[in-house]
Amino acid sequence: MKKFSYLLVVILIALLFSLSACGGDDDNDGDLTEIPEITPDNFDWDVYIVDVASSKPEVNYYVSVDWLGNPAALIAGDQISIKFGDQEAIILQNMGFGGYWFYAGMAQLNPGTSYNIKLFKNDDQQASVNIKTPYRAYASFPSFYNPSTSAEITWSLEHDNQFQVAGVSSYDADYEESDDDLVWLDPSERSHTIPANAVQNYGEDTEYEMLVLQYSFAQNNRSAFMIAQGQGRTYPDDPVKTADFEQTINQLRKLRRSL
Repeated sequence: MKKFSYLLVVILIALLFSLSACGGDDDNDGDLTEIPEITPDNFDWDVYIVDVASSKPEVNYYVSVDWLGNPAALIAGDQISIKFGDQEAIILQNMGFGGYWFYAGMAQLNPGTSYNIKLFKNDDQQASVNIKTPYRAYASFPSFYNPSTSAEITWSLEHDNQFQVAGVSSYDADYEESDDDLVWLDPSERSHTIPANAVQNYGEDTEYEMLVLQYSFAQNNRSAFMIAQGQGRTYPDDPVKTADFEQTINQLRKLRRSL
């Protein structure tokens, strides 16, 4: 799980910071057709919510809020909270380190459901968006993967999501190098063929990860809201797993700040 989670974090960050995508589902604010770059130049608040139902079904979404603005604008005693529709507001835990402010918590939500989400600082509303949690993708990956030949991923979805990505990544055992072939797909697609020799081979210790990722995105002024769900399979021998970011959240923060 560690290697899978690490790689998926890297992929999510790279996609959110550098790529654009054609969108589908229009139940989110703004009817966006692409995910903008999430940087301090564009946003002050970065809210991302990840479906982790496989490990914590009783609180099945991980909630994280990053402050991208001037660190001096916040103090340790500030209370950051988030509210989903009519649910009671969730007070997030301050987990900042190294001069950066970020906050985390857990929420009980339903996939494929639209929520009005409000973000608060000391009970003062900072942002409000309407956004739908992605329907969960259930993927079928090949039992074996030979990178010198093509491979197909298929998956099922109850309905189209706003954005989706599929593909493969490779990395060495020490995470020192990685390569990926990840494609933004039309939301109606339910399969993806990975071409032969799509990613770099780093020798006999190379590990590969096939992925299917689902996203929803909305923004309110300088606040970005993203909700993600994913499945992947690591080769040569790891079974299908659902993305769980809780174990790698500190690693995620460091990576986001290094980009």
